[in-house]
Amino acid sequence: MRLTRALGTALLVLAGLALPSRVRAVEGGEVDRATSHAVAIATGGPLSPVFVCSGTLISPSVVLTARHCIARFPADRPSCSETFGEPAGAPRDLWVTVAPWTLPSKDWKNVARWVVPEPTEICGNDVALLVLGDTFTDKQATPARPVLDESELRSLAATRTLGIAGFGATSARGAGGGTRRSRFGVPIVCVPGDLSFECGGLLDSVSFGELTSGAGPCVGDSGAGAMATADHGVVFGVLARGDTASGTCAAGVFERTDVWGWLIAKTVLESSFLGPPPAWATAAFPAHPAVGQRCVTDECGPGATCVSLDGRRSFVCAKRCNAGCDEGSHCESNVCVSGASPDLGGCEILGGRRSRSKPASFVVMLAVLGLAARALRGRRDRARDAARSGAPAAPGPQG
Repeated sequence: MRLTRALGTALLVLAGLALPSRVRAVEGGEVDRATSHAVAIATGGPLSPVFVCSGTLISPSVVLTARHCIARFPADRPSCSETFGEPAGAPRDLWVTVAPWTLPSKDWKNVARWVVPEPTEICGNDVALLVLGDTFTDKQATPARPVLDESELRSLAATRTLGIAGFGATSARGAGGGTRRSRFGVPIVCVPGDLSFECGGLLDSVSFGELTSGAGPCVGDSGAGAMATADHGVVFGVLARGDTASGTCAAGVFERTDVWGWLIAKTVLESSFLGPPPAWATAAFPAHPAVGQRCVTDECGPGATCVSLDGRRSFVCAKRCNAGCDEGSHCESNVCVSGASPDLGGCEILGGRRSRSKPASFVVMLAVLGLAARALRGRRDRARDAARSGAPAAPGPQG
């Protein structure tokens, strides 16, 4: 199928990420039978699932995962300035399970549709939401709560550690996947814009909407959530990229959930027809939003309108210029804005300097490398040689 073939290209290599080389891969964690919000995504159907990616169940019928699990890349070695293509195949090619293994089972749920961000730059926009055709029950799984607020994310980052639960491999060679494993105490290395973190050269290949971790995330963990250390039911990141060039699973890059809080909450609210939406999603959109609060439609009241000030990543109520801008704000595109409009593009702005992303070197997307045993036998050597040379593995069918 087209989707399965497209996943063979999901080895994106990005440059300049001088992350720690010491590693204890996912096998350094534990087999996980309890973190039921960590899910596996597969093609092939319930009776013959072929593992693709990991994800996080954030409502009974919505999964948060990585965009590169469903969308093509423009080249084998794109940079952060390049863009995602359209999702390949159809949503119903995908299935999701909350079981702790990727075995044939009647409990797999089919995906009905997917939602991806409007911006298409690869770095900072590698998130996707999968809306299921049916819901998981309370007995089957307890959904996680994604962090939608920047201040809460900053507070969690201040702990300097995160947890991760995924179905990926136990080594950079792609072996040992298909079972849910979790690891905690993974160090948070860089949060762009947070002066308490010395990101250094990482800013050349990490966008504003991302954060990086140390060793742990591995091949096939793409889409897994960054879990709060104190509360494993809270997630604040989506695993997008990682470093396997040294032959170990040395680092991870996560998309921040607070940057995509508007899209996440909106998708969950629109998909709650089978039951009441979670409280966090309802609270994200006030019934009568004031200026500066999130909005979905033009419900902002007299003198204001619902607009996007951050590249259509979110929408907030803004005062119309003809209503008179307050002191400290100015008129831009017929609405009042304070200071410069946010720029959440594929590079970081720090101290007035725009740090451009460089071409590819060795940070690879952690999409599955054929974790089914029959695929590994045929491609293990090629994947290992490609990782050592800094080149992506040759694209091809998964499974």
